[in-house]
Amino acid sequence: MRKALVIFVFVLAAAAPTVASSHLRKPSRWEAPPTTTTTTTTTTTATTTTTVATPPPAPPVTPPGSTLNAAEQALADSINNVRAANGLPALQIDAGLENAARDHTQNMVDTNGFTHDFIKNGVDYPFAQWIGWYYNGPCSGENIAWASPSFSADTAVQMWLASPGHRANLLSPSFTKMGVELVTANGRSIATNDFGC
Repeated sequence: MRKALVIFVFVLAAAAPTVASSHLRKPSRWEAPPTTTTTTTTTTTATTTTTVATPPPAPPVTPPGSTLNAAEQALADSINNVRAANGLPALQIDAGLENAARDHTQNMVDTNGFTHDFIKNGVDYPFAQWIGWYYNGPCSGENIAWASPSFSADTAVQMWLASPGHRANLLSPSFTKMGVELVTANGRSIATNDFGC
């Protein structure tokens, strides 16, 4: 019996007008991300959002000041190695963005989902809304990826580089901070990279 490797990738970016990229725009309201499916079983989306005024209830937060585990460090290193190879400075770990990446990834594991939304008490909170629970910088973005049964940090980063929207986030000179998470649970791996400036 042959096992199939299924890989999905999403990208989301929310940016202030100072972010210069042909892949980023500032819509006047939340837009559902467009989805494109190809025969290679890779799905990508790219969208930009504005912040929603109504604050939702905050999710449980990972204790601040936590150090990166080995998988998180490998993902952070892979991201920064690619940035260095492209003449960009390393992204620094931000406690709020790290908590966002960890909690959002755990939320996807708990809900068996794969979305930029944060699902809490049956309510889907869009990225532009829930990221404010953790981070209030002038711009933010997110790359997420999953594969079954698993993948490495380097593979996740290579998947993001192969997608224009993800690549734009990963190599954006506007982003200076990040949070990362890479977990394997329930027969799949999920990688999350939250960005800020």
